[in-house]
Amino acid sequence: MANLSYINTEKSITDGRLSINRSGLNKVEHITDTIAWSTLCVAMVFYPTFAYFHVNLNNSNDRALAFVLFPLIILFGLFGLFRKLIEKKLIVIETSSPRHTNKKHLLEFLKLNGYEVFGESKEVIIVSFEENLSYDNRWTKTITFIIDDGRIYFTMVKNYPKVNPPVFFSHWSLKADLKKYFRDK
Repeated sequence: MANLSYINTEKSITDGRLSINRSGLNKVEHITDTIAWSTLCVAMVFYPTFAYFHVNLNNSNDRALAFVLFPLIILFGLFGLFRKLIEKKLIVIETSSPRHTNKKHLLEFLKLNGYEVFGESKEVIIVSFEENLSYDNRWTKTITFIIDDGRIYFTMVKNYPKVNPPVFFSHWSLKADLKKYFRDK
């Protein structure tokens, strides 16, 4: 989880990615986490591809594996790899308000939807919440909001004990909810 003082907001906004000033050990941890998840996703792509050549296409069960299950596993692996590689990309919500109004409305939105604010500064809000099946805060998601004039940027990252998987779909629902909320304001 990022500390407020480590987030470089100007660089994050210009690059379109969350820029965190990390220590050397944190950088190594992030790189090994990305490599571990990427290796799993690449295996999910290559294993069904190689297994396809050993399938008997005259058998209906093997045909179902080859033409239904294998493509789904490959697509899931590719999507997981894509999401892991762009997990720090900032999602933009356009507003028509200045920074202080955006912050006030965002805090109202977070309180209304039951999010607990973990850290807050002038232009950054960090929200951390526990996953549904988690026990004792082992699996959490962290949402980092960067507030600017006319825009709110955010990114969502999962924090697990061993390997941090990517966020697959929940960032889309949060984006839709935020757009709807700020459109009504």
